[in-house]
Amino acid sequence: MEKLTKQEPIIPEARNEEVGINNEKDIHAKLTNIFKHYNNGNDRINFIVEFLHPYFYDNLIENQEEIKSNLLNCSKIEDEQQFVDEVKKVTKPILSFIKEDPNTFRKFQDTSSEEFQRNNFNVLNNYEQIGTYISYGIDKNVLHIHLPPAHNLIKNKSRTILFDELTNDFHNLSKIVDSNTEIKRIVAGSWIVASYPNIIEKLGFIIHDNHDSKDREGRDTSFSSMSRDAFLSKYLER
Repeated sequence: MEKLTKQEPIIPEARNEEVGINNEKDIHAKLTNIFKHYNNGNDRINFIVEFLHPYFYDNLIENQEEIKSNLLNCSKIEDEQQFVDEVKKVTKPILSFIKEDPNTFRKFQDTSSEEFQRNNFNVLNNYEQIGTYISYGIDKNVLHIHLPPAHNLIKNKSRTILFDELTNDFHNLSKIVDSNTEIKRIVAGSWIVASYPNIIEKLGFIIHDNHDSKDREGRDTSFSSMSRDAFLSKYLER
């Protein structure tokens, strides 16, 4: 079997770092993802306004209404690079505040609804939600599985119910894999893979690296994958 190239942890619990604003490169990447995720300017700007909404109401920055008005004007921009540059310029006071006071930003994120956090996680990383739990991203010929915040969805559910619901998500995902012939491998790797190897293997994944690294919270992680043919054979309903 070929040696797999391990990338970022997959099926992670979404963390503040994954929706955070850490540096200029990170800001540029997230604004680019917002532009690509939505097909029209109104949806893009509505997401940004909602994401930054605490800074428009808590008197943390000056000229809030002017910033919001200039943001709304950005909805008319159809060029990706121009959109990214203009939004960065308009929101610079807010972005500077976030970088200088990341704890306040994390507090806003942590106290927002889980549904809001899931949407942020998917949009800012340009992932697509495919079912109750699973999101995915495609990098060349590899499909990466992700799990946005789902504590409230999972709470008080038995392993049997969770397994059945995850299986249904994989049925939905199989249609994406089937329609995209370039996808050759489906990968999943995180603390969940390390903590629940029996469930991961029951879902059809092969675990390649067991407890070989740790995530940002210091938890053991493992890496797993499934070939295109094996995934479609198991999950695609014909």
